[in-house]
Amino acid sequence: MKPYAHGSYPLLNFCSVGWCLTFVWLVSSSQCVHGIDHILTIGGGYAPEGNQASLEANVLFFQQVIATKHSTPVTHRIQFADGFDPGADLQILIKEEPSASPAIALLEEIFAAPSQPGVTPGSQRVGYRNHRVPGISGSNRIGDIRTALDVIKGQVHSGDRLIVYVTAHGGSAKKEDPTHETSITCWGNRDLNMSEMAQWLDTLPDGVPVVLVMAQCYCGGFAHTIFSGGDSEIGLSPHVRTGFFAQRSDLPAAGCRPDVENDEEYSSYFWGALLGRTRSGKPALNVDVDGDGKVSLAEAHAFAVVASETVDIPLRGSDTLLRHASRIDGYEVSESQYAGDQASDQTLAPAQPTGPTLATMSGTLQALADKATVLDRSMIVGLARRLDLDLKVDVSYVFAEYSEATREYRAARRGGFGRRGRSGYNRRRDVRDAIIEKWPELEDQDGWARSNQLRGEEGQQFIQQVRELPAYSAYMTSRQERERLRQQTFAAEMRQVRLRRLIHTLETVVLMENLLLIGTPEMIVRYQELTKLERSFFE
Repeated sequence: MKPYAHGSYPLLNFCSVGWCLTFVWLVSSSQCVHGIDHILTIGGGYAPEGNQASLEANVLFFQQVIATKHSTPVTHRIQFADGFDPGADLQILIKEEPSASPAIALLEEIFAAPSQPGVTPGSQRVGYRNHRVPGISGSNRIGDIRTALDVIKGQVHSGDRLIVYVTAHGGSAKKEDPTHETSITCWGNRDLNMSEMAQWLDTLPDGVPVVLVMAQCYCGGFAHTIFSGGDSEIGLSPHVRTGFFAQRSDLPAAGCRPDVENDEEYSSYFWGALLGRTRSGKPALNVDVDGDGKVSLAEAHAFAVVASETVDIPLRGSDTLLRHASRIDGYEVSESQYAGDQASDQTLAPAQPTGPTLATMSGTLQALADKATVLDRSMIVGLARRLDLDLKVDVSYVFAEYSEATREYRAARRGGFGRRGRSGYNRRRDVRDAIIEKWPELEDQDGWARSNQLRGEEGQQFIQQVRELPAYSAYMTSRQERERLRQQTFAAEMRQVRLRRLIHTLETVVLMENLLLIGTPEMIVRYQELTKLERSFFE
């Protein structure tokens, strides 16, 4: 089906049952057919200390996804960190062999510096090397990104598709700007703002759809690129473009680590859904929710929403259009301030509706899931399962659970980080002082390697004597308590996050239903175009 040209709409009776059926057919019809894919990857940090190895690993993983899943010709420009500069620009975690003497390893842990609690000297430390991303086109400096964008503009033709993948750092909006005017933090600590990206995208030839996949902090602001110049007051862009964003515009995203083993960030799940495994090798299962034998970009997003163990609240470009063009009477739906915080109060005293009777944030999860698209239904069911929620519960119960989860998370944080008493380092210092008091010669750390007391059978006896110290017992109890609190805090935070994701999805279902009743023809048709683009394939 060929999309309607911008500004040209069929004669539709938007309130009729016939149009509702037509709309359902539109959003479930065949996928977008496109020509060549032009891919731009913007990766890396703003300086060596902000250019973590996980960002490099994300780009390398994405290159695997392209090589494995994309069978048609592509152009791929990669703008990474400092580009071709041979200097050390990447922060990595250096793992070294543990000490040959278990007794010395125990002392190294106990005598660790205050700035390195829990990090054992001689086992791991942060270092730097040059990045190893092959096939780059240059750095992620703003000037180089602008050049890359201009090159791409000269290559694309109507019917081609542009995909922009960002795995970098991001900045929040400045106080004087709207909350969606967020940025990509480029090399040299310079900001590429959402509106500048939108203005450049506005210059592309007609008929070039754009898909953004962004995993930087505050990246949800870039969902506003669906509008001309990124400004919703101007209106929709003449070009059809959408995206998948790891996080809302007002929150930092997960990721950016000097180690590469941990890949708990949105794009690892998103691209991993296409490949069948995440960057670290975890299987991506049950991704093809519509059973057509292929995984669309929208299905990859749905998998990331349900499966990811991150603090992110992912969203799509079509979600942002709904929040601009539709509404829920008596309920505040905000892009930047999570409405679930006040949702219970709002739904108790709904405003008097004007015009058509609109759907509300009420009813059971099953009832809303039955109204949803296949993809949104999969997210409702999947999140409910992970939250151990019965689909028969009412939406008001979800709001209550969110409020309770928020209280539990705050209480866990107070218990883990704000509790009174001696810190873990102080406990460790007590053990150190007890050791020096009993074995004064061990204060000289340079002499450990020459000490027979710390080797062989004598070393084992020394370890046993240290473990019998009252201070060591208190230190180990403190460590175990801190780990328990850490796990408790993480579990509370993940429950709160998953409830946020669930409420966001429920809002989307209700907003889409109401868009049919109050949306303009332009907004309804553009929503259909966005969801169709989101359901396209990476092939």
